[in-house]
Amino acid sequence: MTFGRSPGGPTPKGIRQYPSPPISPGQGLPAAVSHEDKCNALRSALFQPPPPIHAEPTDLVQDHPDDLTWEPVSYAEVRRAIFAPNQHKAPGPSQINYMVLRWAWAADPVPIYLLISRCANVGYHPQIWRKTVAVALCKPKKPDYSNPRAYRLIQLEECLGKVLESVIARRLSLSYPYFSQSQLQSNLGPPDLSLGIDATPDLVRPSPAP
Repeated sequence: MTFGRSPGGPTPKGIRQYPSPPISPGQGLPAAVSHEDKCNALRSALFQPPPPIHAEPTDLVQDHPDDLTWEPVSYAEVRRAIFAPNQHKAPGPSQINYMVLRWAWAADPVPIYLLISRCANVGYHPQIWRKTVAVALCKPKKPDYSNPRAYRLIQLEECLGKVLESVIARRLSLSYPYFSQSQLQSNLGPPDLSLGIDATPDLVRPSPAP
């Protein structure tokens, strides 16, 4: 998690500094002053554990007669996922951004294609791509910036992970006509093809193709 400027070394000349106030980790606890303590306070307050899921898990192993046929991922799909986003988007923990991925693709696309396509074909999202860098931004016009709720955490994902997600999200959006309208709108409201990943739990059972 990043909060302000990381300690270690002088600030380059001309760079503005915005020191943050001590963060209150909770009632009766001492205020967080150091960088690490502030990160821990924000993490504890803003990264709450997910609520329990009481529904029975959906069977995704057995074949069903109305399943859509899975086609192997193509070079064009992976290339589009790499070259479509802005190359200057902030990278995740590895600091590998889209510009680096484009250079690597131009040098030799095979390793990247095999990595993304095989992850997609077997339905695996590597754990290392699930780690993010969380950047704390101040919400405007808050009366007390010692309150962790006065900050918003922006999570920066690994670009390779976003490439894999983009391939799957685009496939879900292109499969939209094969799903029943009632099924799609039951939890999502009006259709929005940009919600590929968020819609995944509701797209388990497609209706027959028209």
